[in-house]
Amino acid sequence: MSMDEDATDSSPPRGTPTPGQQTPVGRPEETPAVQARRDGGTAPRATNERPTAPEGSGSAPTKPRAVEQGRPTAFTPPPTRPNPAPQPGDVPEPSAPDRPINPFEPRPEDRKKSKRHTRRTKKSAPEAPAGRRVAEPEPGLGERLKKVRQPLGGRNITALTVAGVAVVAIIALIASTALWWFNRDTEVATEPGTEMSATPGPVLGAGQMLSETMALTIDPARSWQKTHDEAGVNESSPQIACIGPQAKDQPIPQITQLRGLSANGDDRTAALHRADAYATAEEAQQVFEFRSAELGACTDTPLYVEKGLNVTGLGDEALGVRVVLQDTKSEYHSVVLVRTGRVVNLLDVARAGAAVDMTSEAKALGQSINRQCGPALGLCMAPTVTVTDGLPPAGGAEPGFLTSGDIPRISPGSGTWRGNPLAASVDVQDGSSCEAVDFGSIGGTGVTRQMRTYLLRNDAAAPPQFGVDQVILTMGSAQEATDLAGRIGGNMSSCGTRTLTSQVPKTGAVESTGVGGVEIRGNWYVVTSKIDQAQEQHYRVAVVAAGNRLIYLRSNPTQTFDFTDEAWGQLAARAGERTTQIK
Repeated sequence: MSMDEDATDSSPPRGTPTPGQQTPVGRPEETPAVQARRDGGTAPRATNERPTAPEGSGSAPTKPRAVEQGRPTAFTPPPTRPNPAPQPGDVPEPSAPDRPINPFEPRPEDRKKSKRHTRRTKKSAPEAPAGRRVAEPEPGLGERLKKVRQPLGGRNITALTVAGVAVVAIIALIASTALWWFNRDTEVATEPGTEMSATPGPVLGAGQMLSETMALTIDPARSWQKTHDEAGVNESSPQIACIGPQAKDQPIPQITQLRGLSANGDDRTAALHRADAYATAEEAQQVFEFRSAELGACTDTPLYVEKGLNVTGLGDEALGVRVVLQDTKSEYHSVVLVRTGRVVNLLDVARAGAAVDMTSEAKALGQSINRQCGPALGLCMAPTVTVTDGLPPAGGAEPGFLTSGDIPRISPGSGTWRGNPLAASVDVQDGSSCEAVDFGSIGGTGVTRQMRTYLLRNDAAAPPQFGVDQVILTMGSAQEATDLAGRIGGNMSSCGTRTLTSQVPKTGAVESTGVGGVEIRGNWYVVTSKIDQAQEQHYRVAVVAAGNRLIYLRSNPTQTFDFTDEAWGQLAARAGERTTQIK
């Protein structure tokens, strides 16, 4: 096995979103933008004009005009009614003291005369011609007091009722407007696709981070308490799993907030929330892609990328990964990455022994996103948030190949994988001696050949130069890749009858689905070859086809230091999945 040099993944992960996942996580429904209320509205105008009757004899007065609906206007004082110009034959009307005209008072001809409210006269007042007034003697103080004490007629009650309803409506409108205005910054979940307008205040602050109440959504059976609150980060700040320090070629955030919370219990459940606000949404999107690649590769760490997660209904774009620190008692880190407008969020919830529910974690973070989306001019949390299993985000120094985070540990608590740069040529010698093909020449000149080696470090139990070789052959078509995988598989299965020194005691199927629904099919094998009467060489081999690519894996375990069958089968499937993340 050619593994003489150990080089790390030196180049930074490429900032590409996860292929096959909609980016951003959008909602097609379009709804009107939420705009801040403009100042200047006042109470609706009351109508105090006295009802007047059309010209002519016997005409009845009209009903009071309803309060105007629509945009509020400034209050206008009620107009006074001028006296009509005198006409020939009119009897002069005695002057009356100046006093406001009651708009709801009945006209004299509509009053019903009663003994209680009218003075008896020997002679009835003459009937006035059409359009003329009859002179009345000036009432005395007693008569005027009686008139004031008269019970309200039906028309008066109706008009007062209308006025009362209008006043109540105006008060309710003013109260509701004031309530909205003073509470406009509270969290609110909008429909998918709703664009927010900027709200007053900074784009990001401590009040927009995950709180103890929000954390109850992650696990309501626990009590949560804040353990860390920091504006900005430095070398001593706690770190999100798989996320490295500030990269030189990436935008620098204008604001960074970091918050840690812990829960009661003996499984060390804890959450770390980081939010970074950038100058523009374009910068935030660039950082989102970079963080996605970091999470997908998880290089230079002892963490194993167990699975990727598709997240929908949260912010402009979102994804998740579950990584594991494989120890005597494994520690699981469930990480959700979300962008809303120009703010990028990372939430890492760690727990020993078992992972937290990712859907609950996403919904907890969504409450924080709802406080950020307005100032950040981004999307909030949709009514429905879903989290499903998927592929880890594309990442690593060599896209299409395994990353160091894809390979599990052998010894719990020890070991870190490092990948070498791509080799200049494919050289796996005779493989395990059962493949019966030369990967350096099979398929002719039309085949593209690449090879990479991964070495295990910091594990005292590992044999010298223990690692994994990966070969990728890009064929002319998917059928050619499938045919070659079948040919090599047949040679592996018949190895025990073709050679006297090699046996294949174990084999298993590899099946998965890559980006775009590409089928990944093949097999893994355990090979034992005799070196002499006292020594044996052990190999693990996998041969899979994914589209027009053939992937070959080989490792050199011993009887006491080896991958499990399940881990090796999962690694073969992951190798096929990674090749579908490139074109």
